[in-house]
Amino acid sequence: MFTIICSNCKTKIYSGDEVRSPKQVLRLYKGKCKKCGADLDPEDFTLEVNELS
Repeated sequence: MFTIICSNCKTKIYSGDEVRSPKQVLRLYKGKCKKCGADLDPEDFTLEVNELS
C-alpha cells in the first residue's frame, strides 16, 4: 500500500497499490491539500517504509 499524507493536517491525499510520485499526485490537486488548502511542495515529502505483517 502506498499513501501520501498532508504534513499539515494529516489528511490522506492518495492511497493505493500503485506507487506514484508526490509530484504526480499533487498535480491533481494543483499543489494544495484537498482538506486544509495548505501549499504542498513535492520536494518536502519524506519516504517512510513499513513492513507488512
